[in-house]
Amino acid sequence: MNWIKKGFIFSPDGTFDWSKNYAQIPRALILQDRIRIFYATRYFDENKLPISQTSFIDVDKNDLSKVLFVNEDPSLSLGGTGSFSEFGIHPTMLLTRKCETYFFYQGWQRGDEYPYATEVGLAKSTDDGLTFKKYGEEPIIGKSKFDQYYVNGVFILPYENQYIMYYSSGKEWLKSDEGKLESVYQIKSATSSDLLHWEVNDKFIIEPKFENECQNTATVVFYNNKFHMWFSYRQALDFRNSSNGYRIGYACSDDLKTWERDDSKAGIDVSKEGTWDSQMVCYPYVFELDDRLIMLYCGNYFGKTGFGYAELEIK
Repeated sequence: MNWIKKGFIFSPDGTFDWSKNYAQIPRALILQDRIRIFYATRYFDENKLPISQTSFIDVDKNDLSKVLFVNEDPSLSLGGTGSFSEFGIHPTMLLTRKCETYFFYQGWQRGDEYPYATEVGLAKSTDDGLTFKKYGEEPIIGKSKFDQYYVNGVFILPYENQYIMYYSSGKEWLKSDEGKLESVYQIKSATSSDLLHWEVNDKFIIEPKFENECQNTATVVFYNNKFHMWFSYRQALDFRNSSNGYRIGYACSDDLKTWERDDSKAGIDVSKEGTWDSQMVCYPYVFELDDRLIMLYCGNYFGKTGFGYAELEIK
């Protein structure tokens, strides 16, 4: 497989108080006349600590690099004091069922023992994502005996009479040479019949290629009679650089149970030096658009330089 990079799409220009930099984890909602792309962005509080928010842009279906509209407000309000989304909301998955759009988002909370924790909440929209109403202030998937530290990076695949969720679960925390705690996380799956109640387990599904590998943001499509997964992976330590930073991996499956990993088939890598995606490629999201497969993905420094898109080369 080979992805043809089509161009850069968006990064914030700092105009809005709630969006000073970063455009992370782009997730598409396909509408009749446009594509609505949700993303995570950051600003800083009075103590110069980061806070994340989520909003969207609209782009042209025929040329995703053509931005039609930039929303001026966050899509969801942060949670209250002590809530799982007090300090941040990231998009993870948008799924349309009948006249409603289900918005699975990850909230994050600063911690005392560990730097942070993330859990997954749900909101719904009846106006194509212009506005959302939260399904309560509690997470629908949170920490448990199977997921002790955090859960995030959700992708949901409708399959037969159920839904399969692919998500990242925190395995452990490591201390760097500088004494900073860094997390290790890998991809799991869960199932549901109603999108609200999920059966999770303790099985990691993608074999790591090196010790303490971190895996995140799986995205799955059925194409050419096989299931294909693209995901982000990196080193657990010393990863804030071009050599150990995020890359996009690949795995395939015939039954959604056993996955065969082969990163040589990912079909996408960093670009030449000096470009917005020359050091990292990460947070892929693959979707079908008019018989084409499109990948949204982020670039350098975890999306600080924004996101762009690529199209799968059909031979």
